[in-house]
Parts: sequence; structure tokens; C-alpha cells
Amino acid sequence: MKYCFVAEEFKEAVATLGLDTPARWMSYSVQEVAKDRTTETCRLRLPTPWPGAYAKIYKYPLWKDRLRILFRGGLLGRSRAKVEFDNLRLLNTRGLSPQVIAYGRQRRFGILEVSLLVVEEVAGAVAMDAFAADGLRRLTRQQRRDFIETLAAFTRAMNAGGFINTEYHWRNILVCQTGNRFSFQVIDLSSSRPWYRFSMPFFDLATLDVCAGHFFTRPERLRFFKLYFGCEGTPLTARQKKQAARIAALRDTISQKEMKRYRHILDRP
Repeated sequence: MKYCFVAEEFKEAVATLGLDTPARWMSYSVQEVAKDRTTETCRLRLPTPWPGAYAKIYKYPLWKDRLRILFRGGLLGRSRAKVEFDNLRLLNTRGLSPQVIAYGRQRRFGILEVSLLVVEEVAGAVAMDAFAADGLRRLTRQQRRDFIETLAAFTRAMNAGGFINTEYHWRNILVCQTGNRFSFQVIDLSSSRPWYRFSMPFFDLATLDVCAGHFFTRPERLRFFKLYFGCEGTPLTARQKKQAARIAALRDTISQKEMKRYRHILDRP
């Protein structure tokens, strides 16, 4: 496997442990987090003093899979792993996503066969869907206000410069709670579509709002919107009302597909 990137502080350790293939990384797996036909994500426990980490493999074992992505990183263009790597690196510089430890790929006859992405674990973090199921309803009124305020600021910072995530699902947002304060990180950035900034600039807000009605009141959701657009404490302008309507329409368009991701939290008492 050829490494395209290894964080400076981990280069020596990668060489010492002989982490030269995806299989060597996965030998330190302690939990399979997700798996489908072309991707596998595992939680790693590497020797001390390594931090916790997650390894994600994009694999294309069949030639039909490799040919299918020929112009999407298989031979030309950026692969999903490369898109995720680039986006993580961009948002990490803003303090919004975990640090990338390593990124590498393996080709056969010049065609992409396997990509590997290793990301540092965020200590004490919980995915927002799990947090909503187990802890969101137990927050005090003030804590809920702080949660909404911090999430709005985080989302605004993520979208700064026209960046659209397009994978801004609750399960891809990590929540850290320290007393009454909250912080967030975003993961799984493999499908950012640059043209969305013109055609659907509010896609992330619509995605975030799909199941928000099950956990937040209407005034809380309105407050999030106002905080995001920096107009808290003032009535919505005609332009902002149109923006809110566009977000709601887009939310309704994607809700049926999105809701399938949240059955595990919506069915809980």
C-alpha cells in the first residue's frame, strides 16, 4: 500500500509497527462499527502511547466495482476516500473534525483497489443520534439552550466559505458534554458535492432538521435558524422567511429516505 499522507507525529510509529497494509491496521480492531459491500469501519486499539483511532477501508474486490468508479477516483478524479480525506483535513484546520492519522491506497494495473483512512478518536464523544436517544431529553432548559446555540455556531462554521457537507446526518455528528457545555465534531465527509453550494445551499440544514421535530420544539428550531443566520432577537425578514421555506421544502423531499437512518432512536420511549 502506498501512503499518500501520514501525520508527522505518527510516521515513526507506523514504520515501527509495520503498518504497511490495511490488514495490519485491522489486526488492532476491537469493534466493527459499520460494514457494507465496499466499506468497512473499525475501532482500533493500538499500543500505548497511540490514541484511540478508527480505520475505514474502501474496497473494490471485483473488477466490475473498479470499473464502476473508473472516473470517480478509480483511474481519474477523486475517490470517495480522497474526498473524505480532503474534507477532514480542511475542517480539522477549523477545529471541526478529528485529526487524520494516515491515508493510503493500493492500485492494481493503475486502477484503485483499496483505500485506507485512519482518523483519531475523539475522546468522550457520542454520536448525536445516540445522544438524542439516551440523554437529550434529560437536559435542563438551560442546557438545551446551550446545546442549540453551540450546534448552530458549529454548523455555521462548517458551512463557512460555501462548504456543503451533504452527509450531515445526526450519526455523523459527535457530541462532547463537559458539565453544562457542549462541543461538536463532524465525521464521514465522503460525499461533499461542490455544486450543491449553488443548487441546494441549505442541504445540510434540511438534513439536520429531518427528525429535529421529534426532539426539539418549534421555538427551539426557530432559535437554531436565527442563531445560524445571526439574527437572534429580531423578526425574520422576507428573505429569511423564503430561506426557511426552502429548507422546509428540501427537508420534506429527503425526509422519507433520511428517516430510515433514525428508526433506532424514534422507536425508543
